[in-house]
Amino acid sequence: MYTVFCCPNFESSGRLTLWRRIINFLLVKWGSYLYRCRLLCLLKRRLSDGDKVFLLEYLAHNYTQLPIAQIVKSKFPFVPIYVMVHLVPQLYDRYFSDRELKRWTKPIDGYITLGHSLTEYLIRRGIPKDMVYTSFHYVDSTYYKPNSFDLQKQLTVIAMGNMKRNYSLLRQVVVDNPQVRFIICQGRNNLSMEFEGIENVKLVPFVSEEKLRYLMGQADVSLNSMDDTVGSNVIVTSMAMGLAMICSNVGSIGDYCGEDNAIFCDNENPKSFTIAIRQLESNPKKLLSMRKASRRRAEQFSIESFHGWLCNNF
Repeated sequence: MYTVFCCPNFESSGRLTLWRRIINFLLVKWGSYLYRCRLLCLLKRRLSDGDKVFLLEYLAHNYTQLPIAQIVKSKFPFVPIYVMVHLVPQLYDRYFSDRELKRWTKPIDGYITLGHSLTEYLIRRGIPKDMVYTSFHYVDSTYYKPNSFDLQKQLTVIAMGNMKRNYSLLRQVVVDNPQVRFIICQGRNNLSMEFEGIENVKLVPFVSEEKLRYLMGQADVSLNSMDDTVGSNVIVTSMAMGLAMICSNVGSIGDYCGEDNAIFCDNENPKSFTIAIRQLESNPKKLLSMRKASRRRAEQFSIESFHGWLCNNF
């Protein structure tokens, strides 16, 4: 049985004035602090022998879970604590010295990563090998699923996500393929200057999950020009929606995609992305085959599969 505690998002979105940034900082700092106090009170009443604690946003400074791990370990030394980490190594290099990483590791019993590249990175940083467990990003494959595998009349490519995305590379690919329709989900970014005057692009601001699912349903291909990746919600939801994958060959992408559903490209050679797009554009049979393979692969990353992995490993 799971008991889930969700931390509210205290951070404001959109462009902020200096005054609003100050208020936002205080809301995050004190809102998060008060939430942790309340959560720890709840844990003290509920934790018992045989329970396990999983912290799913560890090694994150904005909503630090280190105090939770420290207090739980102090008050309930019999309760093991496992933490999930899923940012790219470059960010951990920036935010965590070896001393800091050791301090954050002290109260926990194990790290869960969402890809082999991060597992290998943590081991290189000195985390004992038997403390690191490699899992994979899960997806709700009952919510994200294709209505059909019908191909669009005009090849339609969707690009999503903000984590370590290479927007200059994305722009080059768009410019090189004026015959293709591109849907670019920019989230809370404003990419209007980067794509100004380019007619085959539709820029989409931050939208609901339902709207995002609809947009993926209007596409044939998920384009992922990335500088790095570990476990990506964009990758697994794209596959669950039955999209063919064109991806930068970086990080842990090989843990999720294979040659049956993806074309891997070289960031140093922007033309490799155009070659991939034109392969699929000129070969509908191959495109359809890759889309169906994506859906089959996504079923391996279902929430049910992740639940089974947790039960078998912990």
